[in-house]
Amino acid sequence: MNLKSGLAMNVSGASLNPSAKVIQYPFGSGKNDQWLPRPAGNGLYYFVNRLSGLCLGLPITATGAQLDQEVYTGGAHQRFSLNVVALTVPKPQISGLSVLGPSAVVIAGSNGVANWPYIILSSTNPAAPIAAWQISRTNTFNSPGYFTSTNSTIPGVAQLFYLLRLQ
Repeated sequence: MNLKSGLAMNVSGASLNPSAKVIQYPFGSGKNDQWLPRPAGNGLYYFVNRLSGLCLGLPITATGAQLDQEVYTGGAHQRFSLNVVALTVPKPQISGLSVLGPSAVVIAGSNGVANWPYIILSSTNPAAPIAAWQISRTNTFNSPGYFTSTNSTIPGVAQLFYLLRLQ
């Protein structure tokens, strides 16, 4: 994800073809915005697109040049450095709950990344393993990093616990 824009590095149109442009686009459910870093030596990496299997490349070296995906050649134009940036970023969280009568509860969340998907899980037992929790709702954070979600309650269940999980 681009820290400044909140957008993912995405192969345009989910193309499987070499020379397809790589653009910034909201993160989605396709694998055209997922990249596997592979060590190239000397602290550099190749990035392989999970959908196409092609390698991220910079076909020309001019400033501001358009990235694309290419057949892996091992060339210098396909090697990139990864710079780890230490950030003090608050973790996404459930920040509020409001009861809407006997049949619904509104859950609010904050500190997310724009367009990043989340899942709200619910359980009658907070000690239950995560795999036993039920999916109540899925959606994405809005552009400022917030969400609100209206969730149905279960008739006859006095208490539900909620958990926010990121995808």
